[in-house]
Amino acid sequence: MATALLWCFLLGREVRLAIRRLARQPSFWGPVVATLALGFGASAAVFTLLHAVVLNPLPYAEPDRLVRLQTAVPGMGTGATWNLAKAEYLYFQKSTEAFSEMGLYLISGVTVGSMDSASGRAEQVYTADVSASMPTVLGARPLLGRAITAEDNLPAAAPAVWLTRGFWMRRFGGDPTIVGRLILVDGRPTAVAGVLGPEARLPEEEQLPELRTDLWRPLGLDPAQRPNSSHRFRGLARLAAGVSLTRARAEMGRLTARLTTALPSVYTAKFMRNTGFTTEVIALRDDVLGTNGQVLWILFGAVLLVLVVACANVANLILARAESRRREMSVRVALGASRGSLLLHSLVEALLLTAVAGALGLLLAGGAVRFFVAFLPPDLPRLSEIHLGWAAVQLTAFVALGSGLVFALLPAVRGSLGTASCGVAGRGGRVFARQQAARRALVVTQIALSVVLLAGAALLAQSFLRLTAVHSGMYPRGVLTFRVVLPSARYAAPDAAITFYRELTARTEALAGVASTGYAAALPLTGYDGCTALFAQDHPPSAAEEAPCILVFPVTPGYFRTLGIPIHGAVDWGSPQTTEAVSSTALAERFWPAENPLGKSVRTGSHGESYRIAAVAGDVRGNGLDKPPIEALYVPLLREPPLDVTMVVRVTAGPPERLLPALRRVLAGLDPQVPLAAERSMERIVAGSTARLSGSTLLLAVASAMALVLSLLGVHSLFSYLVACRHSEIAVRMAVGARAAQVRRLILAEAVRLAFLGVVAGLAASFFVTRFLQSLLFGVNAGDPATLGAVSVFLILIATTASWVPARRATQVPPFEALRCD
Repeated sequence: MATALLWCFLLGREVRLAIRRLARQPSFWGPVVATLALGFGASAAVFTLLHAVVLNPLPYAEPDRLVRLQTAVPGMGTGATWNLAKAEYLYFQKSTEAFSEMGLYLISGVTVGSMDSASGRAEQVYTADVSASMPTVLGARPLLGRAITAEDNLPAAAPAVWLTRGFWMRRFGGDPTIVGRLILVDGRPTAVAGVLGPEARLPEEEQLPELRTDLWRPLGLDPAQRPNSSHRFRGLARLAAGVSLTRARAEMGRLTARLTTALPSVYTAKFMRNTGFTTEVIALRDDVLGTNGQVLWILFGAVLLVLVVACANVANLILARAESRRREMSVRVALGASRGSLLLHSLVEALLLTAVAGALGLLLAGGAVRFFVAFLPPDLPRLSEIHLGWAAVQLTAFVALGSGLVFALLPAVRGSLGTASCGVAGRGGRVFARQQAARRALVVTQIALSVVLLAGAALLAQSFLRLTAVHSGMYPRGVLTFRVVLPSARYAAPDAAITFYRELTARTEALAGVASTGYAAALPLTGYDGCTALFAQDHPPSAAEEAPCILVFPVTPGYFRTLGIPIHGAVDWGSPQTTEAVSSTALAERFWPAENPLGKSVRTGSHGESYRIAAVAGDVRGNGLDKPPIEALYVPLLREPPLDVTMVVRVTAGPPERLLPALRRVLAGLDPQVPLAAERSMERIVAGSTARLSGSTLLLAVASAMALVLSLLGVHSLFSYLVACRHSEIAVRMAVGARAAQVRRLILAEAVRLAFLGVVAGLAASFFVTRFLQSLLFGVNAGDPATLGAVSVFLILIATTASWVPARRATQVPPFEALRCD
């Protein structure tokens, strides 16, 4: 006990003495704390992103065994990936041995209301129509009621619905008597069969929280149903015990090849050959993360290098300070101070500096994380869960403690290797030369790191500027969009839906400030699923060809006018029985490159509807600004009116969101069971298409800015130290007639030489590192010589500028310094 108290007393005294010493030297501890805080804060902030998005496991039981099943069709040329078809899924499910469970689901919007209209308003929510096996695949169990069974998926089953836990708590206050109660789902009374646990969370919710599913319903899987090629359903599976991803892929390859035998009416040999039809098995983690994991790992590696450089800069400062205190330490030893007491002295001082820097770094990291979350792409997985947590605190504490120990031991290690002050000859001179070589190598490394990070940031910034300069084919400014989901029980008849849409159009266009309105089954840049085989009567595919798979979009004529899409020709869609359609320019060029497409006839599917091309619309980049214009056939929406549509409204002035209260009143007046949902401006949708690139650009730009600042500090401190060490030499040069300009050129020439070496090393490194960014780039190559050349020249100029002040100071050395003795 007495020993512990003695140690506490000694430590307390050392801490007080260290604070008093450092307080008298703000020029030392200020740069040290600032440099370390920058490095600690950057690493903690990026580690927070990495930990939340990549390192945290998905919220399922044994998530590493979960895989995504989807279909690749490279021969279709659409650039899209298909999902699964029902018949295909049923065949895989009964034939596979690689998976313990397979599940199928479809996300769609529905309207939910209460049987008693006075007990709560209707709301539009997302529902997951699922196979009975989906809860087992995800490990979801019912909190209340029963589980979904295979019988629930049969056509004769009574309508039933399962609530997710979040919806049960939000809508019904966690009422334990909810099981068996009837609620309105799309206007149809449906019994609540159970409440699912928190594991009932689909992977899409990890990317976009607004895709949260509040209800689960049976999908309807009838093995007796005639198979078709509607690949709209998303598939998940759980690997069987002991089965690897490679083995599962091999098995699915064999089963896919047998589809021509198992389902010959859907999958012909010609179709499989021409489309390149294959079934992909992707680890669910990789599917959810996409390229985000790669970008965050690259960024984390970059900030670790920044942290290493920051610590190296601080080590240089500590060694320089130790040299300046050499006489003080000698006096302490002469007065009886032991090596242990000197080491404790250094240890307390170093740990005090790193502790303060760590605390400041965490404050900086907290602000940086909030800043990043505000500007990162909205589809970044778990974006809403990103916050500075205990893991980042632990990392910062570990790094601060480790760096503090290293900084404390540096003076002792240096002393054991030999002491060399500025300009000392002999063995000490050789040590001094090695120290200066190490400092120069550090500066070269810093500049090389800056080249790599600045090159990456410049390439991403150039891509972002080029992407934002791409015209989407629309004029989104002043356009409001929102979803309208009609209850199927009340609007099953087409005339009822047509009447509702026309009345909603009339009332909306009567509002002050509304210029035009329109409807569409889907919006550009929000993700298009599926396509339809399209046949041109005058250009039928040959026996060896497959009909191209084209996006078919039901719209109203006001859709083109509201979004500002130019249209050449005239359509008369006043009658629901019209057979006129509008072709996109890209589609017209595909089928009729040297002909007038107006009046041409097309047919959707082998036995689908026939349409006459009455107009050609301007191209729209519907799948992303970095993707080519879509080949689309626009068909009249009111011919077979869908119950889930998106309305677009153009306002004459002001932000379009100001119209929302009036629109809610219009919908409430038409039908209280049809709520307004998913309201967004079209400008926000277009901006979201560049969010991933802008977020990556922002993160890498911050890292490169920190590396640049540290490089400037490194160059400046190195040449300040070299000038201080060469006072006598420079004084002699000035005394024997050297001009100030000559001395400045001497210092600046060395700065340029080091900067050039750093740039060469950085260019060599960036040649390999920037290749990892190629998938994020648009309109620019990872090895773009103009970008790399501009970065190189910029860094050489910056390094030269950083050495200007020390070079200028060197010319102010008075000649009598040549006679001064240390």
